[in-house]
Amino acid sequence: MIAQRKHVLGVVLVKFVGSRIACVVEESIVDPEAKTLTTYTKNITYTRLMVVEEKCIFSIHPTNKEWITCKKQSWITSNVFGFSRAVERFGVERYKLNASKALKGLQFVLEKMFVPERPPRPLPLPVPHLS
Repeated sequence: MIAQRKHVLGVVLVKFVGSRIACVVEESIVDPEAKTLTTYTKNITYTRLMVVEEKCIFSIHPTNKEWITCKKQSWITSNVFGFSRAVERFGVERYKLNASKALKGLQFVLEKMFVPERPPRPLPLPVPHLS
């Protein structure tokens, strides 16, 4: 099964962009045989400034069938002449900040849905640092 959705996000952008919203498209693919959910997300606004792409593969943990793992990959690129590296560095820092918040939010929601008797606890896995 493949589903595609468009989202409008409230974001903080540098002043010269002139807007506080960004749109992304997300495609979700469910593979019932492999028991995986793969999501692809990409911005569709401000692509002349920067393109942010993310791929997440959710699957059953290999040693504990009650756990779910998420392998996340991301790519941040810019073609702004003379400033591409600076724009990409800015994008990486913002991505790391937002990825950490998103991970905490996902954990909170999942624990509320599936373990309501226990208060949320911090994730044991550190958010990977992008270079």
